[in-house]
Amino acid sequence: SQINESTTQMIQTIRIARERAVARANDSAHGVYFDTAAKKYILYQGSSWGDVGKVIIRETTLENVLSLTVGLDPNDLNFSKGLGAPNQTGNIILTHTAGGTKTININSFGKTELTP
Repeated sequence: SQINESTTQMIQTIRIARERAVARANDSAHGVYFDTAAKKYILYQGSSWGDVGKVIIRETTLENVLSLTVGLDPNDLNFSKGLGAPNQTGNIILTHTAGGTKTININSFGKTELTP
């Protein structure tokens, strides 16, 4: 279903951001910015979404039937270069208009997983 595929893709994108940060790809931190109004999320290289030198790697727009609720403030999840420690912890919730929700949790170690 759309919600399952979109959730899996989002988890993979967050994990890629962390893996790139741990690997010190381009000697940089990496992160994912969540744009709830435009219903999209953006994988980027840089110390934060506000970093003027950031590089956008990939942008993903959700299907119209899905909505995005981000329990992060700001909507910027960034992983430190080398350690891959997240700048914050919390939940990201995808909701389908026909019903059904999926919650993604990011813990203090940067582990990203679907909550049961």
